[in-house]
Amino acid sequence: MGLGKGLGLQKRLDDILCSGTPVERAIASYLVEHVLDLPFETAASLAQKIRVSEISIGRFARALGYRNLKEIKEAVKVAADIQAISSVGDSPWLLGPELAERFAKDNAGLALEREIHAVMRNHDLATTEEFARCAKRLAHFKNIKVAGFQTERGLAQYLAHNLSYLRPGVSMLEMDSGHFADVFLDDPQNTALVVFETRRYSQLAVTLVKKAQAEGIPVTVLTDTYCGWARAIGNEVLQVNTDFNHFWDATGQIAGLVNLLVNRVFQELGPGVEDRLNGIARNYGTLVGHQR
Repeated sequence: MGLGKGLGLQKRLDDILCSGTPVERAIASYLVEHVLDLPFETAASLAQKIRVSEISIGRFARALGYRNLKEIKEAVKVAADIQAISSVGDSPWLLGPELAERFAKDNAGLALEREIHAVMRNHDLATTEEFARCAKRLAHFKNIKVAGFQTERGLAQYLAHNLSYLRPGVSMLEMDSGHFADVFLDDPQNTALVVFETRRYSQLAVTLVKKAQAEGIPVTVLTDTYCGWARAIGNEVLQVNTDFNHFWDATGQIAGLVNLLVNRVFQELGPGVEDRLNGIARNYGTLVGHQR
């Protein structure tokens, strides 16, 4: 959820997302995406979640023109349009004590609240120009390459497999060779790249995106809300909430966003896509068959 239109703090955060240091971008990215949680945060809790030092939080506040995190929270509370902040439900600025007490007693309840918010945020994201631009490219570019690193490789395969039902020319990026000729040499003018990555981020992901941008290959990055590097180098950055109070970050809602993205690609392709789907169904019925 954003900070609302016309808020000076929003402009300052946007500027830092484009030109700040890696630490500053990570903090700014988190604040932009977690404004609803700000009433409950301290410098210590933010530092722990973003994995930076408390000193970095203080420096960040001063870089924005505030003395400390408390002044940032006051700036949001005083200057923001309360309807913009609370458009998906009751605002924590109004219900903070009650919610804080409830969440302190019920970790499972907190996880559920966060996951519901993540679903709502995904559907919000699916209405943006950035999302539409990505879907249009995935529908119409000749070649789509999908890359995932570490635990995100399964998410990349999920997107590639689903898209391949709708259109030809979709494949996972060949990771073993190390030269990535299938992206950079085979047909780069007609190739788009989708990269999945969440913290801790692979250096290869950053290097690959930078190289693709240098070669003029458009890149969409699907990542978490902590990511501070993607916004500066990706054409689109689709950020999904992954912190549900579990022992490690959960990426299930990235799969949820993939479903919305595939559905939008289906709409972009139009009625003609049914011929391909019917052909796939016929071939499967002939070669494998379905259990009746």
